[in-house]
Amino acid sequence: GPTSFLDIIELARSKRDILLVTALESAVRPVSFADGRIELSLVPGAVPGIVQMLSGRPHTWNGRKWWVTVTSG
Repeated sequence: GPTSFLDIIELARSKRDILLVTALESAVRPVSFADGRIELSLVPGAVPGIVQMLSGRPHTWNGRKWWVTVTSG
C-alpha cells in the first residue's frame, strides 16, 4: 500500500480520480503520514468533502480503511 502522502496522490492519479488529485495537490497540506493514517491541514477554500473523499477512496481501491484527521495550522 501507499507509504507516503505522495504515494496517495500517485494512487489517485493511477485511478484517474482527478478531483482527488487536484484537491490533494492544492487544498491540503500533509502534517504526518503513517500506515493507514493521514493527518493534514486544509488550506482556505479547500474542496468540501475532501476528508471524506480521502478516507473513502483508498478503502474502495484496496480494501483498507484510512483514518484522516484534520489539524489547524
